[in-house]
Amino acid sequence: DPKDHLAEKTGKLFLENGYQVKVLDLVNMTNSDGFNPFRYVETENDLNRMLTVYFNNTRGSGSRSD
Repeated sequence: DPKDHLAEKTGKLFLENGYQVKVLDLVNMTNSDGFNPFRYVETENDLNRMLTVYFNNTRGSGSRSD
């Protein structure tokens, strides 16, 4: 939701129904709730899984897997 349209249109509805609404704004970080993926890392295996997912999803198209 790069332009915050979904947050604007549905945020109030979710709040009224008891949900906690958080916004991750990578353009204007002062308006962002933020996200720290390391918060969920408890073991070395957790870290390995997180890094595998990260690297598998950030490779450019056409790059090879090592």
